[in-house]
Amino acid sequence: MADMITGVVKWFSAEKGFGFITSAERGDLYVHARSLEDGRTALSPGEPVYFTARETPRGLEAAQVRVGAPPPPPKPAQPTIELAPAGAPAKASLKLVVRPIDPRPLTRAGKRRPSVVAFMVDLDAAAFAALPASLPRAAAPSACLVLIPAKAWERCGSAWQADPDGALAISGMLTLNPLVPDMLTLYASHAETLEAQSAGKQAQARARATPLDAGEA
Repeated sequence: MADMITGVVKWFSAEKGFGFITSAERGDLYVHARSLEDGRTALSPGEPVYFTARETPRGLEAAQVRVGAPPPPPKPAQPTIELAPAGAPAKASLKLVVRPIDPRPLTRAGKRRPSVVAFMVDLDAAAFAALPASLPRAAAPSACLVLIPAKAWERCGSAWQADPDGALAISGMLTLNPLVPDMLTLYASHAETLEAQSAGKQAQARARATPLDAGEA
């Protein structure tokens, strides 16, 4: 926004449609009736005005001329919400074994394919007590929103759906939802069925044992 300049009308001819304004900052400036604001068509000598200045082939000219004193500058914006204390823990790592209920794919704006799969998990008192101590405890969360990347869901979702009594082992970052104080959000980085988890542990155990057996032989 251009800086406002204050001045006083030196003289103005309503018949000719122009005049001059005297300003302590810029000296005498030409003013034309087309540059008057607020429906004014003329000025009276001695009237206080405020305006901006623009360069023209004939020199500096007053523009956006208004009569009176300029309005005070706007006050700085004030916060309308309470912010969390600086340095307060905001997240913690978590491993969760749960059976998803009604998982739903979510798609980002402008995208065709889902980016995450989401479902809710209810938390009872025992589950809340077992949450990582590093999380803020301003409220007792009663629910947890689980978000699993679509690619991770493709690897485990079909296997989970084939087993009605199966569950998923999910690990990721847990945080308080800033919009809903009594809800947690788990951003999953890994998800697999318990069967796949058990098979993976057995494969790792065999892999660790194989070099030892070969060396002894």
